[in-house]
Amino acid sequence: MTKIAMANFKSAMPIFKSHAYLKELEKTLKPQHFDRVFVFPDFLGLLPNSFLHFTLGVQNAYPRDCGAFTGEITSKHLEELKIHTLLIGHSERRALLKESPSFLKEKFDFFKSKNFKIVYCIGEELTTREKGFKAVKEFLSEQLENIDLNYSNLIVAYEPIWAIGTKKSASLEDIYLTHGFLKQILNQKTPLLYGGSVNIQNAKEILGIDSVDGLLIGSASWELENFKTIISFL
Repeated sequence: MTKIAMANFKSAMPIFKSHAYLKELEKTLKPQHFDRVFVFPDFLGLLPNSFLHFTLGVQNAYPRDCGAFTGEITSKHLEELKIHTLLIGHSERRALLKESPSFLKEKFDFFKSKNFKIVYCIGEELTTREKGFKAVKEFLSEQLENIDLNYSNLIVAYEPIWAIGTKKSASLEDIYLTHGFLKQILNQKTPLLYGGSVNIQNAKEILGIDSVDGLLIGSASWELENFKTIISFL
């Protein structure tokens, strides 16, 4: 399976820096990168999607066409921008914004009905990891219960919460074991990405694991040169 690199800007990228980054990345890449390189700016960092060399996505959207949903971005907005890719279930939204499994299912089902490419994020907290691998397997299986694992436009991103933003990635052995387990659950055509303190020092090694189909990258992608280096490892 072709390896993938995704940049998640979170809410860290200045607006005009985001715009310049997208334009420069388009110049750098080639058409064959379109399905292999993804960028998720915040809403103000988006541009109308005329990009041909990478896929532009959003970090979140509300599961309605349009309406009285103050502060939300809906599918009609995204369709105007020609954006059809989004993240669902990122741990920061689960924890900080209290997005429940039932709401995540509602989001998934809605955007599946619109044929969006969905990057569905899962991952365990340190307390679960410390209980042993059986507890991790049960937790991750439960996170996947609410969605259609045979959806053809699904990508799953495994991000252990205890590794996000900590500068401490999971060990290669942990990634190997966890991805191996998840591959048994997922459709064989569904890409499985790793995220969690990925950087230019560890990206190549992590991509070398057969069951890792790509990377979801946070702060290490915020500088374009770093992201380009990681893309070169694909």
